[in-house]
Amino acid sequence: MTERIGYLEGLRGLAAFTVFLGHFIPFFIIVSPLMDFAFTGREFSVCIFFVLSGYVLTLPFFNNKKHETLVSSAVRRYIRLLIPILFFLFIIYFYVYPGTRDILDLKGFGDMISLAFWGVFVQGQITYFPAASQYTSVLWTITIEFIGSFIVFSFASLFGKLRNRWVFYIVALILFLNTYYLAFILGMILADGYNTELSRVLKIENPYILALIFLIALILGAFPESFETIGMYSAMVVLTTVITTTGPFAGTILFQPGSGISLSYFIHILGAFFLLFALINMEWLKKALSSSVPVFFGKISFSLYLIHILVIFAFSALVRYILFNNEVNFVSGIGTLTITLPVLFGASLLMYKYVDIPGIAFSKWMYNRFFKIT
Repeated sequence: MTERIGYLEGLRGLAAFTVFLGHFIPFFIIVSPLMDFAFTGREFSVCIFFVLSGYVLTLPFFNNKKHETLVSSAVRRYIRLLIPILFFLFIIYFYVYPGTRDILDLKGFGDMISLAFWGVFVQGQITYFPAASQYTSVLWTITIEFIGSFIVFSFASLFGKLRNRWVFYIVALILFLNTYYLAFILGMILADGYNTELSRVLKIENPYILALIFLIALILGAFPESFETIGMYSAMVVLTTVITTTGPFAGTILFQPGSGISLSYFIHILGAFFLLFALINMEWLKKALSSSVPVFFGKISFSLYLIHILVIFAFSALVRYILFNNEVNFVSGIGTLTITLPVLFGASLLMYKYVDIPGIAFSKWMYNRFFKIT
């Protein structure tokens, strides 16, 4: 179990770092190939987060089939997310309102509290705390993360012990096909599959098949954010067009703007699923992601994810202004990145040690003290 946690943390850590690069590059290193990586990489990384959550949150239950495992995770989920988010928003509040008079602005403070305790979990960041919207833009994923967690908790609890539960999983895949929650369902199915008789099919040892699956995952993960393109992805566009205009899906609004997720997010969710599927079977990749650097990234990943935008706008922008005369080019971008990384890692580590870990411990104490099944 330790190894499993290690390589999953490593994957999460690399995904979090890729999100940071995905936001840093468009502001500081405006080079076409890197820009493509930035937009696509951060979108794919978010999908990795979602698939990982569906897998990790339900894996303990499918290991032991004890409902208390799900109950404990569900009860602690809100507090576990709330404390780091509340701390993060306090920092943003005092950064946005530096003057004493502004700090005492009850409306702004109330908006921040509302966002921390309620809005971020059910509405994202779009309608709360507008003065800090550029720093809180990453919080849109928390809404999906929170709701997606309870979707898989519910499905695992209700159907996780049924003999023919795969019927309900198929229904769930159809219901959530055009939403981010598809990723959570796919992660849950993997967690279940590797702890049942289906594991004989899912556990692949042939290195060529694994290499092919891994390659498919990377190709899907590199699907451009804007799919109006030619080349290796044109077949995917044609296939999707055929699916949504003919046959049983004719006339549907799958993957259309405003109706749910875009085609690129759907493709990236599939890529994240295949990546996790390959990872579970590839021993060399497990060992690589279980090494000290990826695991360190994984431990601080939630803190890094929350504060990286603030570091970019508050610190990196200042570094570029002072040291590089506010010029935007490859040299100034790499220089700014080199100076930013120690600050980013240091701030993330401090937040992890003094906010995230105590928050996890407090969530466990709350569950054991007030809610644990007796």
